[in-house]
Amino acid sequence: MTESKPLNILVADDTELNRSMVTRLLTRKGHTVTSVDDGLQAFDRVRQEAFDAVLMDVQMPVMDGIESTKNIRQWEEAESKSPVPIIALTANDERRQRALYLSAGMNDVITKPIDVKTLIPSIQKIIDENKGTNIDG
Repeated sequence: MTESKPLNILVADDTELNRSMVTRLLTRKGHTVTSVDDGLQAFDRVRQEAFDAVLMDVQMPVMDGIESTKNIRQWEEAESKSPVPIIALTANDERRQRALYLSAGMNDVITKPIDVKTLIPSIQKIIDENKGTNIDG
């Protein structure tokens, strides 16, 4: 698994500390990061800009990560867009909850606190797995 190019990543999290930490980590590795603090803003940004991946907090005000993901997936289908990889960020990784996130259209789950050693490899793995379907639409 090699990173061939810098990634354009959207981070959606209502906690400033989490957004700041993830943004700092990803930008240090040469990636471009856009951050928003609720699911509605995430949905709006995905419709405006192409991202290589979305890191989506599950519990946020205005619109949570599950509803935002469902809206993104419906919009992608209606517009014939290739699905952007969406990774859930959550403190709750119970099997039942994980299944809920995946059934909402998320591709993977990363638990908080975020392990900085596995964050980028996790993102890259999801992008690599979706390469066949992640063609600009």
